[in-house]
Amino acid sequence: SYEGIQVEWFLKETKVEPSDRVVTRAEGRVHTFTLRNVQLVEAGDVKLTAKDFKTQAKLIIKEPPVEFTKPLEDQTVEEEATATFECEVSRENAEVRWLRDGQELRKTKKYEFFVEGRIRRLL
Repeated sequence: SYEGIQVEWFLKETKVEPSDRVVTRAEGRVHTFTLRNVQLVEAGDVKLTAKDFKTQAKLIIKEPPVEFTKPLEDQTVEEEATATFECEVSRENAEVRWLRDGQELRKTKKYEFFVEGRIRRLL
């Protein structure tokens, strides 16, 4: 409620300093904190302190939806041969379920699953 008052911003208990990703601004009694290129690990409390006053809010970061960056392709193989299906997803930590005729496949002697970074493979 005071103009020109000194304030400090905190993100998860760490004092925030202006940088290429962090912009703080004061216009009259309105103080603004902008964080660019937000990362999942930065989720948590954002706090503004001034003299004996403080206010805080939660920064909640939602992961973007997983997308297929390389979809499955049809396979033609000889009977008794091994067919390998491969796709690529947009996030390394994405969980993939393999289905055949609407039924989820489980790892067996017949079906093997591989994860290499963003690549998912069914053998």
